[in-house]
Amino acid sequence: MLEKIDLLAIAHPWLLSLAFLVLGALLGSQLNYWRGLMLARRTEFNNVADPLRAGLLAERRSIKVGHSRPDADKLDLLGCIMSKQYRKGYNAARAKYQQARKECVMQEPEYGSLSYSETAHIEAAIDGLLRYMVRR
Repeated sequence: MLEKIDLLAIAHPWLLSLAFLVLGALLGSQLNYWRGLMLARRTEFNNVADPLRAGLLAERRSIKVGHSRPDADKLDLLGCIMSKQYRKGYNAARAKYQQARKECVMQEPEYGSLSYSETAHIEAAIDGLLRYMVRR
């Protein structure tokens, strides 16, 4: 007589392989999609941060009163692009930078020209801002 063939025992390895193949394909496509999103966000961040970083590095080399400061709109845009965990620290570093620039301005009584009394605080504030502008 014909013995009853257990189809589940024969199909079990094939079904398991097929299930893992489909699972791997779905997971791989989803990870590739997320990678594309992160790459786009990283490119946007670098496009905004690079000019600001170059301006701050130039300012750090020669701190002068008349030196052009980074554009406030670009600094705001950079803060909007950042995630929440970095934005809080970035806003604190930005406020420290603005405060240091205001506090260190000194006007000479004889000539009336403006200069900075001390640049160490401004350099420290610039270094604090530059930590948040590292290329990613």
